[in-house]
Amino acid sequence: MTNLPLDEETIAKMNQAFELVKTSRGEPDKELDQYYVTKDSSVQRAFLVNPESYNGKRIILIGDMDLTSIFIGMSSKPKDLAVLDIDRRIPEIVFKMRFDHKIQSIRFVNHDFRIRMIAVLQNQFDYIFLEPPMTKEGLELGLSRAVQCAKKESQTKIFLSFDIEQEKESLIESLIDKMNLEKVDIKENFNNYSYSTPLGK
Repeated sequence: MTNLPLDEETIAKMNQAFELVKTSRGEPDKELDQYYVTKDSSVQRAFLVNPESYNGKRIILIGDMDLTSIFIGMSSKPKDLAVLDIDRRIPEIVFKMRFDHKIQSIRFVNHDFRIRMIAVLQNQFDYIFLEPPMTKEGLELGLSRAVQCAKKESQTKIFLSFDIEQEKESLIESLIDKMNLEKVDIKENFNNYSYSTPLGK
């Protein structure tokens, strides 16, 4: 963790929290198409914007077995930090974040994104983090759910993380156009994985 807009004490606390919470996570569940990124990749994802930008905002992570929410919650004061997942381990993880590491705004939402996004989550969020299953269908469905969660009256930022072969990059471009989104930036080779992905990364 270098060049972060945080003091050394906060960084040390985040590192410690990550290691403690990680014990509840265990191995990736291949039935849920999970492939954990490294801690450094989770940190980089959380700090794609200055953490001060999260203060008072509503944030949702559609799947978070990478534990990105730790770094968001311990470096800022969002109004709402929702973790949507169906993994049976997430409730315990969120409980530890909330009570052991004082991330008061975090909450768990038990919802399968293959089902239409529940009404109370639609048109609600300022920042959305998404790493969908690594298939064409998973990408399109996940991105459509992110769009449903986005606030319509303001510029929501969607951070899409997707491990894809170079020749299929046009798929992402076509979905961005289809869903009337604006591409701001692409960071290639952004994720490093602790476990092998379908592309061997």
